[in-house]
Amino acid sequence: MNTVISANDVRHDRAAEVRTRLEQLDLILKYLLAAIDVVTPEPRELKRIHVWAQENYAAHVRGEISVEQWIEGTSLPSHVEPPDYISAWESITFFTESFYFFAWRLMEALNIKDRDNLLRFPKLNPIKAQSVRRVRNELLQHPERYSQNFKQHLTLTGHGPILRTAEVAIKSATGEVIPTVNSVDKGLYVTAKEFRGELQEAFDRAIESLTSG
Repeated sequence: MNTVISANDVRHDRAAEVRTRLEQLDLILKYLLAAIDVVTPEPRELKRIHVWAQENYAAHVRGEISVEQWIEGTSLPSHVEPPDYISAWESITFFTESFYFFAWRLMEALNIKDRDNLLRFPKLNPIKAQSVRRVRNELLQHPERYSQNFKQHLTLTGHGPILRTAEVAIKSATGEVIPTVNSVDKGLYVTAKEFRGELQEAFDRAIESLTSG
């Protein structure tokens, strides 16, 4: 880009913002994963609960195991103090929502243009970021326009945290928890991977086009 625009072009400053936003998204994901680790039970505990539930479900249905006993048998022990557990969940929500707001701003910084397209980054195709756009618009920025999505639920799935829903699907073959087909949010891990892939492809094409000439 430096070879085709002047040294005082405002796009140099915008490029600096792009770098900053990318670094911020990395930080958001880093601290999000740390918070998720706090609330995620150990695999051996999950396996123990799964086995116990399978062995005792029929007895529970017959009334031989009380609701209290069922809850006790299927409850996972916490490896942190309650205040830390609550704080971790709050952090998960905070960093998940932050990802979409910062990703949206990154997309805007890359797509800014004027009437003559003089502010467009040279050879860079517009970034669409459909999944980021939908979550940001429908669940965070304008929930009143889309079926009034004011729910504050956040659910952890194998596809990452999903916002504004408590409904999930479970794969019968593996037991993996995933978003439902009707979920606006496809899961942060999936969205982040798609966003990164789109950015990388657009950057690679722009660089190839600029250097091949």
